[in-house]
Amino acid sequence: MTNSSRDQRIQVLKDILLRLHHGASPDSVEADFQAHFSDVSPIEVSLMEHELMNGDHGVGFEDVMKLCTVHAKVMAAGVQGKEVPDSEQEGHPVWIFKQENLALQAG
Repeated sequence: MTNSSRDQRIQVLKDILLRLHHGASPDSVEADFQAHFSDVSPIEVSLMEHELMNGDHGVGFEDVMKLCTVHAKVMAAGVQGKEVPDSEQEGHPVWIFKQENLALQAG
């Protein structure tokens, strides 16, 4: 990704966050978010959000938190139905994650 395209994505994300800040519902910005960020990793989105919060952009933590439901919907759509090879094999990170969750649920 070039600096120019990254800057453009950051501006789009800022615009979405500012719409949320000014009262737009998460559902109303979901299509824009998906159109611009469905091909971006969650880490990249997180880095852009961090840059926005730490810059002089008028975007705060609360603004970013409003976008979390949109993130979750868009990112979930991208991973639903995907097979993870060997995920049920002992020692695989997914297997470990499941075992940890089962242990937590057991109390």
